[in-house]
Formats: sequence, structure tokens, C-alpha cells
Amino acid sequence: AQLLYAGRLDGTPFAVRRRGDRLARYTPGRLDVVPAGTGPSAPIALGGGRYLLAPWDGRPETASGSPVRVSGGVTSPAPAATDCGRGPLFHLGSRTVGHLGGPRPAALPYHPPAWHPRADRPGRPRRPGRRAVDPPALAAPPSPPPRPP
Repeated sequence: AQLLYAGRLDGTPFAVRRRGDRLARYTPGRLDVVPAGTGPSAPIALGGGRYLLAPWDGRPETASGSPVRVSGGVTSPAPAATDCGRGPLFHLGSRTVGHLGGPRPAALPYHPPAWHPRADRPGRPRRPGRRAVDPPALAAPPSPPPRPP
């Protein structure tokens, strides 16, 4: 197991360990074990809007460009800017990450429309003469076969 963080958050002892595909977050009287996620350098949610950053991560900024304070690899609380219970979004160097509710924020790539090679042309059916089919109609149970006369 790897010890990723040991210190205090708001005066409370706190530790984060990783073993294989699991993260364990320890506080006195509580242990949370969650999947580690697949992003090897994604920040780790510590709770209370705080995140543990990798040592090589750039200085984090909010989506509006304001700096996020970091001490000992842990961000200051970064509350979500929405009421949906997800967030926040922040930039780490050239990456934008957003907390979508899992143990680790997800990388949120953005590609402008011009990035796609055929972005300036609407899509066309690959085979002319074919009709589009309503997917819910395909999910309906098949009709019984007709009865012989």
C-alpha cells in the first residue's frame, strides 16, 4: 500500500492510502474505501471541497481563472458553483477537471467545433435510400406471427 497523504484537515488527523484499485481515507472513527479510478494523476477528493493534488500538478485555478490555494498538496475548500451537488470545475495547467461525484474528479477535454475534420458539413447517411429508424420502436416486443387461415 502507498501512503499518499498524512496530515491534518481542519485540525483533524487524516490519511489517504492506495492499494491496487482502492483508496482508503482515514479519520478517527471513520474509514472510507472507494475505487481509485483510472486517472493516475487525477486529484483525489478528500471531502469538504478539498482535493489532494499530485506533486507535479500545476497551480490550480477556478473555472473563472481565480487561483485556488494549496498547502501540503491539499487545496483550500473549492465549493461547487451550482446547486446540482456536482463540482467544482478547476484548471490544473492545461487540464480541466470536474468533480462529478466519484472518488476522483474527471478530466474534461474540450475540442472546439473546428477541431473535427468535417465539422463544417452536416452528417449524411452512409447509404442513400436508407431510412432512419426510431430506436424505441425497435425496443418494443415483436408482434405475434399471423395465424394461418
